Amino acid sequence: MLNRDDYEEPRCLLCMEDPGKPKIASIDLGRVIDKLDEYLSRNDKAGAERHLLYWLEEARAGHDRRGEHSVKNELMGFYRKEGREREAVSFAESAVADLGEMLLEDTATAGTCLVNAGTVYFTFHHAEKALPYLEKARALYEKHLEKDDPRLGGLYNNTALTLTDLGRYEEALALYEKALAVMKQKEGGEPEEAITHLNMADTLSLWKGTEAAEAEIETHLSSCWTRQTSPGTAITPSCAKNAPRSSGITAIFSPGRSWKRGQRRSMKGLEIARAYWREVGLPVMERDFPRLLPKVAIGLAGAGSECLGFDDALSRDHDFEPGFCIFLPGEDVVSRREEFLLERAYAKLPGEFMGLKRSRLSPVGGNRHGPIRAARFWEEHLGVPDGELSLFDWLHLPDYALAEAAGGEIFRDDSGFFTRVRERLVCPPDAVNKKLAGAFF
Repeated sequence: MLNRDDYEEPRCLLCMEDPGKPKIASIDLGRVIDKLDEYLSRNDKAGAERHLLYWLEEARAGHDRRGEHSVKNELMGFYRKEGREREAVSFAESAVADLGEMLLEDTATAGTCLVNAGTVYFTFHHAEKALPYLEKARALYEKHLEKDDPRLGGLYNNTALTLTDLGRYEEALALYEKALAVMKQKEGGEPEEAITHLNMADTLSLWKGTEAAEAEIETHLSSCWTRQTSPGTAITPSCAKNAPRSSGITAIFSPGRSWKRGQRRSMKGLEIARAYWREVGLPVMERDFPRLLPKVAIGLAGAGSECLGFDDALSRDHDFEPGFCIFLPGEDVVSRREEFLLERAYAKLPGEFMGLKRSRLSPVGGNRHGPIRAARFWEEHLGVPDGELSLFDWLHLPDYALAEAAGGEIFRDDSGFFTRVRERLVCPPDAVNKKLAGAFF
């Protein structure tokens, strides 16, 4: 009778490979991330999703657990930014479960995974679920990272935002101080410091009230302005999309009525923006900013097919959202502090309206909605900060720029400062009209 050893191939004495163990075919993570960045740079979200899901399956087929885990982390971040809660949470839970199987539980890598998972829960307004993940990550980071590692600063900031959301303001402020201590040691860390000071100002206003904490808030705002990387840059909180949902001058006001999805589908972007302003924005302005309401202009203008009426429920821009613009006059009329308070208030408006979700706000401005200095708007679209075009400007102004500046609708402009410029744009000089006529005849 033959024994197993008589016919089975022996294990290689040099490499000691186990013939019963599957071979690992590792994916090239560097190439995966580079290609992902390429898709995102083109704003090809569908392509980026297909790319990540493809390499997830490749990693699984090749028994590459580390590669699979890394792609899961990318997927949870991708779905979080896209506002797809179910998918983001699913990959977050799966990635965290991998840590034990891969014997990574006591590593900084595990800390990063836990931070990502906690951020997913926080993004979708589950602060109570986010906090345990962030606390575990903090223990790992403080154990394995140097005290000046920027990852610690980011973690302290995220945890402080979560604590603020849970009403644990003193603990949040203490963590913000720790975040600042880390960021001060980082070269080029001024923008992160500025954002942290803004978050601290917000936490103080929620905890003590704006009037009671006015001196402390002013200190943090001053610290913020001195750390801006360039004059006139509007810095909003690093997690403005997840700003605390608490009372105070920047309180959230829910829509005055519920909207049916069928009604939303039949409405164009301008109608949705007008409804969002009337139902959500106006009550906030009347309650918290009655002095500013007569000085600003409210409406929807600029880039976007909805501003020209070319959108519908089946054909919308990728960054379409319910929202409106608050056009501000110069700082002699609306101060930078008032601009900051308006930014905070706008960031905390409901994240969903009529079944549509708002986009995530950029931490360094550049958003199409919310508070916008009129001078910056005219500079971007017309090339002049006051909107006063010379004949030379008129003759060389691109059609699309004029359409963006004059299109859309202004819902309210008590002082008329913004509307007057727009009215001039629809009445070009005779020389321009003659040139246009000559192009057609």
